[in-house]
Amino acid sequence: MKKYILFAGVSFYFLTFMAIVGVAWIDIEESPDFHFVTNVITGERVRVFNYSELSAFREMEWAQTLRYPMAAADKAEKEAERKPLNDKLAAWGQYQGSLYNVSLEGEKIVNAPNVERGQEEYKSAACWHCHSQFVRPFEYENRRWGPTAQIGEASFESPHFFATRRVGPDLLREGGLRPDDWHYAHFFNPRFTVPQSIMAPFGGMSHFYVPLAGARRTEIQREVAEKFAADPKRANAQNSGDAELTMFPFLAEVAEEYKDEAWVIYKGRSGQTDQDINATSSPVIRVAPRPTQATIDLVAYVQSRGVNIGTTSELVQKFGGWKNGSDDTEVEAALKFFRKKGFAAGNWRQQPAVTKPTGEPDYVFAPAVSLVLEKVVGGKQLSATEQDYLLDVDTARFRLRAWRQSVKRGADMFGKKCIGCHGGLEDNSYANERYTDYLVLSTDSEFLEVSNPRFHQVGNGFGPAAKFLVPEPRNLTLNAPMGEKGAARHDVGYTTIYKYHSNTRSDLPLPRDLFHQIRNGMMPSSMPAWPFLQDSEVWDLVNFVMFIGHNKTGRAAAKGDGLSEAEIENSVKDFYSLTAVRASFSNIQSIPAVPKKDEAGNAVTIAMLERRGEELYKKKRNIKNKDGSEAASQCMDCHGSEGDSWAGKRMDIMNKMGVPARNFWQGNFKLGSSADDIFLTLVNGVAGTPMNPQNANQAWSDLDAWALTYYVRKMARMGVTRIEGK
Repeated sequence: MKKYILFAGVSFYFLTFMAIVGVAWIDIEESPDFHFVTNVITGERVRVFNYSELSAFREMEWAQTLRYPMAAADKAEKEAERKPLNDKLAAWGQYQGSLYNVSLEGEKIVNAPNVERGQEEYKSAACWHCHSQFVRPFEYENRRWGPTAQIGEASFESPHFFATRRVGPDLLREGGLRPDDWHYAHFFNPRFTVPQSIMAPFGGMSHFYVPLAGARRTEIQREVAEKFAADPKRANAQNSGDAELTMFPFLAEVAEEYKDEAWVIYKGRSGQTDQDINATSSPVIRVAPRPTQATIDLVAYVQSRGVNIGTTSELVQKFGGWKNGSDDTEVEAALKFFRKKGFAAGNWRQQPAVTKPTGEPDYVFAPAVSLVLEKVVGGKQLSATEQDYLLDVDTARFRLRAWRQSVKRGADMFGKKCIGCHGGLEDNSYANERYTDYLVLSTDSEFLEVSNPRFHQVGNGFGPAAKFLVPEPRNLTLNAPMGEKGAARHDVGYTTIYKYHSNTRSDLPLPRDLFHQIRNGMMPSSMPAWPFLQDSEVWDLVNFVMFIGHNKTGRAAAKGDGLSEAEIENSVKDFYSLTAVRASFSNIQSIPAVPKKDEAGNAVTIAMLERRGEELYKKKRNIKNKDGSEAASQCMDCHGSEGDSWAGKRMDIMNKMGVPARNFWQGNFKLGSSADDIFLTLVNGVAGTPMNPQNANQAWSDLDAWALTYYVRKMARMGVTRIEGK
């Protein structure tokens, strides 16, 4: 009897397998008029784009990068004004094109990322055997991956990649979830970005990556640095304009020179403070294994998954205007529209409002506090500044023990999720299931001691994935890397500057700020959101991040300068300085309520806030300075008159940061998309970037700050659902 049951089971599995494969390879010919999906935000029924159209989108993106994208319908009147900027942008476009094997020959884009070719690579690499493209209609699936699959999205596919197994995650909603550079690091070795991944690496296959030995990569890195230093015009630019005019032509030259060997990637200017990062500070240029056209196409295909779910009829109409435009005005209007829409951003995926923790566990605190609790447990005398942490001995002992256990759990989680980017994993190493097998928590809790030498750089911001990523991951150790004779090095991209603060930007972030950054990520950088981690797991990571935030370099330098322990305590800002920790809690930025009335006594409504915000943004309404004078806001200078980041200072910002200013229409904000977080961004700025605190010199009223906040959110909403005007 058993053999018949076994035979029936095997037969059923075989027939099911053959049925799935058979159906997948049937090419169902159907009129394109019937290929529709429903916009999950508006409920609108819209036509699905096929592969040829998606590939044309990619070509359109490169067209506006390689041409003069600031040109407009009135370009003849402003040509003299625009030409210098367009020349700089053209140099930037040539450099970007050299990275991706893309060039412009007449009106034709050569070797643009192609979705159709990428589908063939996906099929030939057998990715579909493990990765489903069928998001299930379950709450957990939707929360983690996105809206449930719709039949129209697969109408053009042949075969339909619904998968025969489900070893890997669903990919139907992958488009725009992470930037391209994350995917290049992931395909090279999946363990770089997902340390526990069982996916096979592509880096050893010449079809996908140009072979590059580690020694040769180091040699190219040195050669590029020497080439830059050898040209005084490039290396000794005395102002921002000189730096802009010379950096990207230089990068295009070296990228072309090494295009058969490696990627030469520009990460921006480096520095350890906001003031250090400027157009004449040291450039950060990395060398990484170069992806072939096959990998570029494969990433283009992956990034196309799920973008149809959020398209609108207006997008289809504008696409037709670009593809079939009969005059320059229509084409320019379409390109302007697409710059706002951001096809690669995943139009259905608007970043949700920030998840705020309801409270902090009593075992979450900085190491500086743990040192005080150790003194309490040991019966030692506390100083005047330590009296705030005076507890009875049993409570102090309990919280100290819970904190140590939390730090160790956080180390385990860090090893499973974070070491490939933030440091602690060698190129050829794999994460151990229990990362703390390699780590020993020292008995005096001073710092992390490493029992295995290969993990001595845990958290330093330069894991094996970092060389692909722009911007590079955060240096969580807060150490300023040292150069010759103990001088701090500034030619490093993995900065020690934390960007998100609910206090002043000069302070250490609060534990809840770290919780925010881990939970919500830093879109659209490669720092992903972790919405499916439990709150307790995120708090464990927060404790571990603070635990490794020990600026040993800065303390050693201060000690070498002859500073006393008390002076070092007051001058070095890390999580082991009680002075710095106390200051971070005392300088919390208050968020005022939205005013009920304006200056004239009129009721404040959302519509009024948006109108007033647009006037402020577009310099039609002035703001009072602290000295009593009036001046216009500076928003347009960086973010552009349309809020799409195409502005006069675009090249200056890219030269400093390696990336442009925020495009509001894409709906993704690095510090969170809630009204509170946009307000904080306006008031505090973003540390380590040209986004300065707007209230530094100008006396922003609460009404004006909220008005601009609501106008920015309006642009974000329209970018996700629709875009008005041309």
